[in-house]
This record gives sequence, structure tokens and C-alpha cells, in this order.
Amino acid sequence: MLPAIGGYLVISIIIVIIIIYYIYGIHDATYEDAMYGLWVSADGYNNDANVSLMRLFIGYSEKESTKKIRRNARLLIDDDITDQDITISYDKCSTGFPFNIKPYKITAEIEFTKEPIWDNPIILEFDFMKNNLRIYSNDELLGFLYKDNELTDSLKYIEDK
Repeated sequence: MLPAIGGYLVISIIIVIIIIYYIYGIHDATYEDAMYGLWVSADGYNNDANVSLMRLFIGYSEKESTKKIRRNARLLIDDDITDQDITISYDKCSTGFPFNIKPYKITAEIEFTKEPIWDNPIILEFDFMKNNLRIYSNDELLGFLYKDNELTDSLKYIEDK
């Protein structure tokens, strides 16, 4: 009877590991999906940075390799600073335990199609509980944005057609 109990214990442990791995993968995918959309600068940031607007549209993720992710994006900062396509590349990172919602911080390389305005690497810190995105390099804040959920949902609807 003892070997049967040991077998059930091993099977139970394997099932728990599979469930945790499955939930963990879904959690990571949810964070990645939430990055998609239109991010708009906050008025307070605009005043501090002496800009009138900053917009960042982040497209869907594309696997560049097994661990690397690439996203096409569009960056607009005022009419005279920049309006260009960019590519954001970063290593897929872990979000932590599946039920712990915390800021999602990635270190990215930004490839500009025109003139580079930031030096790499860039830190993108998404706080989905507060619906904001901080962009910085070293200790310098380059952008503070909020997600425009209404426009993002409209864009998803158009793209899905």
C-alpha cells in the first residue's frame, strides 16, 4: 500500500507543477497583451518636460527568438521633436507569481527609423494597476504616459476586422 501512496504523491506534485506552469504562462501573456495600445503623456509631465504632447503606440508582440520579443511602435513628441516609427526589442521576462500584479519592467533596445532621440538601453515600466507607463534611461525620466483604453479598443476592433 505504501508504494501506491508514493505514486499518488508524485502524480499530485506533477499535476500541481503543470497547473502552476499553465497559470504562470497565461499571466505572462496577459502582461504582454496589456502593453498593446496607445499611450498618451500626462499633463503634469508635459508641463515639466516643456512639451505639448507625447504619444506612443505600441503594436502587438512578435517573437524574434525563443527569448526575445520585438514590437513595432510609433513615437510622436510634439511636431518638431519626433514623429517616427520605432522598433522595441527586449528579452521576455518573468512577471512573478501568477496572482501578484506588479509593475512590468523591461529593458529594451529602441531602433529608430529616423534620428535617434534616446540612447539605449531604455527602461519601460508598465504599471497596469495605475494604467501608466514610465520610460527612462539611467535615472532620467523620458516619458510618463497613460493608456488611452477607448482608442486602444477602437484600434483593436479595426485591426481584428
